[in-house]
Amino acid sequence: NPYVYLVKAESNNITTAIIENGCKIIGYDAFYNCYSLTSITIPDSVTFIYAAFSDCNKLQYTIQGGLKYLGNPTNPYVYLVKAESNNITTAIIENGCKIIGGSAFSRCSSLTSITIPDSVTTIGYSAFRYCSSLTSITIGNGVTSIGGYAFSGCSSLASVTIPDSVTSINVFAFYDCSSLTSVTIGDSVTTIGDSAFGSCDSLTSITFEDSSTWYRTSGYMYWPEKRNGTQIDVTDSSANVDLLDDSMVYWYKL
Repeated sequence: NPYVYLVKAESNNITTAIIENGCKIIGYDAFYNCYSLTSITIPDSVTFIYAAFSDCNKLQYTIQGGLKYLGNPTNPYVYLVKAESNNITTAIIENGCKIIGGSAFSRCSSLTSITIPDSVTTIGYSAFRYCSSLTSITIGNGVTSIGGYAFSGCSSLASVTIPDSVTSINVFAFYDCSSLTSVTIGDSVTTIGDSAFGSCDSLTSITFEDSSTWYRTSGYMYWPEKRNGTQIDVTDSSANVDLLDDSMVYWYKL
């Protein structure tokens, strides 16, 4: 598969782009400043996109339910790019969506609830940051990664259940969710980033469904490699609140 990682468009003068089936990652700024780009085909094989379309001001989206998507003729909903307006109160993410893009709902301060369908695998960086009215989230059973700051500043969120499909909760993912009282972490989670639940002042319980082999390390360089950590007893859900509030501490499970 020579198409795993799309690094960059050769020229920023392109008007259309068809990404090869088999591509999994569209890299940072891959289409940056492609001012003339009007259409792009993103195959279902893509699982991760990070800020790839900055300043592509002519790009045409599929708009459904007030949400902007990019995709392909068979599945136009692969990549949820952005809510059309920050004033939305409800949102239905289309089944078939695989990636919720970075900052897709950031500062949608009137959004009260969201259901993420099972088709979604990735919740991007800051995807729901500062959605201050968000009281309820349902994370689908297909999500494997929750991006950094994804729900940071969701000050009305009261409880969160991380499904068993999720393997990584990234840095500051639920930071400063001031009304959050309880968290359940599914048994497939293997990494938790720095301050993922930091400054959640109302938290009283963090429950690990698999509490057997957790370690923590203060060195980011060791975290991806899962080494040099200290094993931690996480069987006490109330004690876990203080443990996970420590800054510059990364968690992993072997």
